[in-house]
Amino acid sequence: MSGRGHGRGRGGGRQSHQARGQGPGGSQNSRTDNKNQKELCVAIGNHVFDYHKKKGAADQLTDTWDKLVDHAGSLYGENVRNELFNKAHVVLKPPGHTQAVLAKHQVRETAKRKSLQILLNGQLISAEKYEEIAAVGINPNALVKLAILQNDIQQTQNSLANPLPMKLDEQDKSEFDGHSKAYHRRVEDIKSKLLGKVFSLIMGQCTQLLKDQMKHDPDWLTVCKSIDPLTLYTLIEKTVLSQSDDCYKYATTYARVYDLYKHTQAEGNLTNDKWYHQFNTKVDVGTAVGVTHQYPKLLDLEAKKLHNKEFSLLDPITEQPGIREIAEERYLAYVFLQQSGSQHDQLQTDLLNDFSKGQNHYPQNRQEVLHRLNTYANVRSVSTASPSEGVAFAQGGGSGGRGLFPHPKSESPTRAKSSPEFISKLSTRTSLPLT
Repeated sequence: MSGRGHGRGRGGGRQSHQARGQGPGGSQNSRTDNKNQKELCVAIGNHVFDYHKKKGAADQLTDTWDKLVDHAGSLYGENVRNELFNKAHVVLKPPGHTQAVLAKHQVRETAKRKSLQILLNGQLISAEKYEEIAAVGINPNALVKLAILQNDIQQTQNSLANPLPMKLDEQDKSEFDGHSKAYHRRVEDIKSKLLGKVFSLIMGQCTQLLKDQMKHDPDWLTVCKSIDPLTLYTLIEKTVLSQSDDCYKYATTYARVYDLYKHTQAEGNLTNDKWYHQFNTKVDVGTAVGVTHQYPKLLDLEAKKLHNKEFSLLDPITEQPGIREIAEERYLAYVFLQQSGSQHDQLQTDLLNDFSKGQNHYPQNRQEVLHRLNTYANVRSVSTASPSEGVAFAQGGGSGGRGLFPHPKSESPTRAKSSPEFISKLSTRTSLPLT
C-alpha cells in the first residue's frame, strides 16, 4: 500500500500508473490482460487465474477456484460441482435391482442349487459304482461311462460354484433397462461437460501471462489433449505456486502462518459462513506451500485415544496418516473457534468451563464449529475482570484481540511482524512449524 502511494506522489497521475505496469508480471499487465480476454466469464467477474509476483497470488488462486466451482455447479449440476470441489472424479453408482427382484432371484437360486446338489449326489454315487465295475473288469465299457460321468460331475460342480444368472420378467427388465440408460446418459453428460465446457471455462479465466508460463511446462501438451479440468487446475496451481520457488522458504512459510493467525472474524465483520470460507482458504493456501499444523503432543494424544500407544510407535503407512489428519483438523477447529468474533464469547466460555468439569464438548472439526457458531445462543460475555496470562492464552487473548497475534486494528502489521513481542509469541507460545 505504501509503495503505491509514494509512486503516485513522485510521478503523479498517468505516468506513475504506467510505471507500475511495466515490469514483467506487473499488476497493470494483468489488468490489461483481463480486459482483453473475450473468454472471461462475466458471472465470475475479475476472479482470474493469474501469474504475478505480488503477494497474495496463492490467495487469489484459491479464491478464484472457489468462485469457479460455485458457478460451474450452478450451470452444470451438483455432480460437476462435487467433482470440482473435491478435486476428484465422481464415480456414479451403477443402477441395481430392486429388493423385490433380488428376493425372487434368491428363491430361484436356492431352488436351483438344491436341484444341482441332488444331481451331484446321484452322479457321485453312480461314479463309485462304475469305479467298482471297472476295477473287476466285468463291463468293458465301464471306463468310458466313468469318464463321461466324471465330466458331468465337473460341470455340475462348476454350476454350483458360479452364481445363477439374473433372470428378469418383462416388466422388471424394462425398468432395469430404463435405469441403465439413464445412468449411462448421466455419465456421458458429466463427461462431456467436464471434458469440454468446464475445461474451457477454466482456461477462459486464465490470463494470457499465465497461459504463456504454462506452455513452458512439459505437461502442457498432455493437459491440453486430456481436456480434463482437474488436470488443468493441477497445472495452474503448480505454475502459480512455483513463483515462490526462488523465495526464501522460511519467509514464505512465515507469511502463510502469520496470514492465518492474524485473520479474525471481527477483522472484516464477517458472517459465520463467510468467516468459515475465508479461514479455510487461508488454510488451503498454507497447505499448498507446505505449511502443516501438526504437533507431537497432539499426535501422541490422538494416538493414545485410538491405539493406546504413542504416535512414534504406530505404523507409518497404515496408522500414522489417519492420526495426523485427525490431530491437525481438531487443532484447526480450535483455531477457527478461537479467532471467531466476540459475539461467540459465551460459547467459548461455556466450552472452557465444561472442560474444567471433565466434560469435553469442544467441536472436533471446522464444520462442527460452524454449526455451533450458527446455532449457539449469541450472548456476549459481560465479565470485565482481567484474566491472568494463562487464561488469556487459553482464551486466545480475550475478545479484544483474538488469536495468537496482535489484532490488526490495534497494531500495524509492520510493527507486529518486527516487534520482539511478536517474535516471542511465535516462538514460545505456538511452536509453529516452519518447514
